[in-house]
Amino acid sequence: GVTEKVGGEKELHFSNSLGKKNYGILQLVLHLIFGWPAYLLTGSTGGIKYGTSNHFWPIKPFSKALWPSVWVKKVWISDIGVVLTLVGIFCLVFKYGPFKIFNKHTSESNYFFDNSLKMQNDLWGIKNLEEVCYESKKNGFSQEDIIRMPANNYSIIYRKVS
Repeated sequence: GVTEKVGGEKELHFSNSLGKKNYGILQLVLHLIFGWPAYLLTGSTGGIKYGTSNHFWPIKPFSKALWPSVWVKKVWISDIGVVLTLVGIFCLVFKYGPFKIFNKHTSESNYFFDNSLKMQNDLWGIKNLEEVCYESKKNGFSQEDIIRMPANNYSIIYRKVS
């Protein structure tokens, strides 16, 4: 027979108190922001059939049951794609990562980018370099170098102070 999930009545009451739309949004955020990455990295919902699996590492120490032998190569190729994408994003941020210096944008494009971010959320936007330096010092980092980048931007190199 079908057994009820432990705590199911509490969850039902909680969902009713939030309303369908808000509960749906909460579930979406919880599943996509936390659940999906946890599942991909730890196979936390692999269950008895698949054990502890990992969608990026198709061999031991994780269970190989999730991957038929011909898929192992495809997983490694996919991993290369993920790494290349992350490197590409890093390079773009490194090359064009904007700061404001003395509360002034270093380029017109940064001004427009900053405004587009703030229109989405007041907490978002380009940070003042001075504030970044202050926060890094407060958290045990020392500024090692400032490198001028293309498009009137800068890369700031910090080192953790022991």
